[in-house]
Amino acid sequence: MTSDKPEPSDPCAVPTPIALWDSGVGGLTVLRALRRERPDANYHYFADNAHAPYGIRSADRIRERADAIVDWCTTIAAGALVVACNTATAAAVEHLRSRLDIPVVGMEPGLKPATRLTRNGRVGILATAGTLASERFRVLRERYARSVEVVIHPCPELVTLAERGEIRGPAARAAVTRAIAPFREAAVDTLVLGCTHFPLFRRELQTALGPDVRLVDTASAVARRTLHLLSADINGSGRIVLSASGDPSVLEALAEAQMTVQAPYD
Repeated sequence: MTSDKPEPSDPCAVPTPIALWDSGVGGLTVLRALRRERPDANYHYFADNAHAPYGIRSADRIRERADAIVDWCTTIAAGALVVACNTATAAAVEHLRSRLDIPVVGMEPGLKPATRLTRNGRVGILATAGTLASERFRVLRERYARSVEVVIHPCPELVTLAERGEIRGPAARAAVTRAIAPFREAAVDTLVLGCTHFPLFRRELQTALGPDVRLVDTASAVARRTLHLLSADINGSGRIVLSASGDPSVLEALAEAQMTVQAPYD
């Protein structure tokens, strides 16, 4: 289904869903983590792919999109909202929290766990330009990375490929090789996947970097945090609703491939 705003559904038709918002397909990695923890919950996922990529958008523009998400969450009677996008979190999570009276959980690059995992003190951060330039990331880096060397590198190419559904094959492998070049040169032993799109390329990234480099993805931690914050019991049927502001075909295809537990899709 396509619309400039998230498609509403009847809030009385199903138990309260957990809402997820991303610029596109990347947040499916967070949905997968949530489903792993609670396959019985209901989820409604909105991909704002008509306005993607967020990594090149201004913070004001992303906050405009967040206002549409506020209206959507109210319409579907969401029990919680997961901002399944690091860039949108950096730009708009506090704005969303000021306007919604449900738990709002955001993403941030896993720099804190990476500093505990590194053995040689060199940590890489693969993220979008918007995330890396944000005040939220600056504070994160100042707080947790004083004792390690941090190598940062934006990679819009992987986001573009993911939005086309090209997460395997020669183009994906070539893009991964280019993306990791700065990290190989710096000999990082821990790489933070600071965009929810990037775990879609986890196999290619691990192969290119080698088995000694640890990959840090915060999707599972965000899933556990979201479920912890939900005060009411989750009484769902495992229903997943997918919607998009643009063409939903790649979203639907990747959702089917990414979910480890089968569920009906709308």
